[in-house]
Amino acid sequence: MAFVLGGGAAQLKPSDLAEKDILWLLRVDLGGRTFNFCTETVSITDADSVTHLCQGTLDDLDYETSFDLFGTDVGTPSVPVTVTFPVSVATLARNGQHLSSGTAELSLWARGSTLEERVILVEGRIKKGTYDGDNEPITFTIESDDFVDTALFPDVNAVVNEKTWPYADDKALNQVYPFVFGKPGATEDATGVSRKMSGTPVYLVGNTSSATEAWGLLAGHRVKATEVIVRDATDLTEQTVDVVHMADGLGRICAVANLTGGLHGYAIAGHEYYAKWTEDLGGIPSQRPSRSGKAMNDAGELFQFLIRQSTIKYDEGRVAALVDQIIGYKVGGFIGERVSPWEWLVDNLLPLVPVSIGITGAAGLYPILWNMAARVEDAVETLTEGSASGGNCFRTSPVSYEEIDLANEIRLNYAFGPIKDLYRASTTLNGSPETVPASLLTAGLTISEVSSDGTFSSINPDITGWPTAYARFSHLRHGKHAVELESNIVYERQTADAILSWMARARATYPRTVSYECSTKLAWLQPGDVVALTDDSVFFSNQVAIVRSVTWGETALSLSLLLIEDHLRDTNLTT
Repeated sequence: MAFVLGGGAAQLKPSDLAEKDILWLLRVDLGGRTFNFCTETVSITDADSVTHLCQGTLDDLDYETSFDLFGTDVGTPSVPVTVTFPVSVATLARNGQHLSSGTAELSLWARGSTLEERVILVEGRIKKGTYDGDNEPITFTIESDDFVDTALFPDVNAVVNEKTWPYADDKALNQVYPFVFGKPGATEDATGVSRKMSGTPVYLVGNTSSATEAWGLLAGHRVKATEVIVRDATDLTEQTVDVVHMADGLGRICAVANLTGGLHGYAIAGHEYYAKWTEDLGGIPSQRPSRSGKAMNDAGELFQFLIRQSTIKYDEGRVAALVDQIIGYKVGGFIGERVSPWEWLVDNLLPLVPVSIGITGAAGLYPILWNMAARVEDAVETLTEGSASGGNCFRTSPVSYEEIDLANEIRLNYAFGPIKDLYRASTTLNGSPETVPASLLTAGLTISEVSSDGTFSSINPDITGWPTAYARFSHLRHGKHAVELESNIVYERQTADAILSWMARARATYPRTVSYECSTKLAWLQPGDVVALTDDSVFFSNQVAIVRSVTWGETALSLSLLLIEDHLRDTNLTT
């Protein structure tokens, strides 16, 4: 299970930064001893009134926190340190107490606060250590190993074998128990008519042609469905059967389909079976109070469930906040092999939602939701370039355009069918539906502006693709940029359209980046925060921007800002 530090983890507060000095603290545990350092010699009292002396031999350092827009590669947090020990590190090494066996913690402390109130930025193993003679500075890197997922899900015993299902069909042996969420296979066709298609495999775990009972394994856990349609993919017959919960040979409660008396009067060894899940119920039960009695079916709850199965260190408070923010993205599907929970999320779920991943101190990994509707009123701080009256920052870089893969014609293939490995539905967002060949258009097709935000529609968007103002803007500025995507866990058209909508906004044009230097009093800002930027020299007036990175220097703070152009929101733009 993942290590969790709740949302109450210590954070820098604007009040502390405005009223108190902030100092670096370094703790090193080596050879059974603890060494405390600071950028100046101080005595710090803890909550039990015990005083800790911190040697003032820690050099000033640079520390950066950052995120990549819609990036999920968190990397390994590390920071280089230079410090002078009060004892001979060479002597410690001679006695077998090597730097490489130690651990370290780097934190920020507001003068006058307790030791427990320090803000931990990074902690981990000591790597790349170097030392010299007595009283000489040593160098090393603190490197965290909490952001590599070493778990596999489901667990090692969730597999069909002679112990778990003694009468299993040979074709079912060594198959991993499916983890089923949502209603895989429940979708609708292009006309909006509901369809049920095979969504998950069914493994024959108890049957012979003369057996009195026949069972097909649906999932290695309880499910909400009380019946499913089981399809024999070998001879193309199907029948509605009951879902029963029973223990396998190791005591795990599983969901099985009662195939006794169904299909052929028995299940046939060697045949392949699949399940169609009903529209009303589905797989693993939701833990949301609002969905009591129903299946887990949204991206937020699935993200929280799977990250809890990982060994990734994460911020429980921020993950919990995300759960409700992406509840509208409905998902369904199954995991049918042992996978890293985090890697599965990175490959299958995170690309579908407007979320980036950041890392913060001891709290760990956290999701950053892109607030597409962010306006000046949502800014947590106003930044004004110093040459203007009341300025609180100074620009340290030119404004740069960042290369991204633009997209203004986006097609998403969804409604995955595992029998033939095919997608049964698709939806297309098209920034220029007028370019569709006339031979494909129905008679009298027109394209007209239908809303104040510039959204367009057409008589038959299933032919032309449906446009939005952002895709139109992108096409007019950059020309056509077409991409095709696919998802094995989306079955609802509404969710598929929502995915394309945020992608069209995010990839409409090239974002810009710019850096500013400011006082450390603003160090409470974190990657992902929304700020309002005014810089007359480059014609920014209350421009909405996102904090991309925060870098501590010796005497000042460097902020890298990300500007995602929104031609409907920003007033100082022209096409």
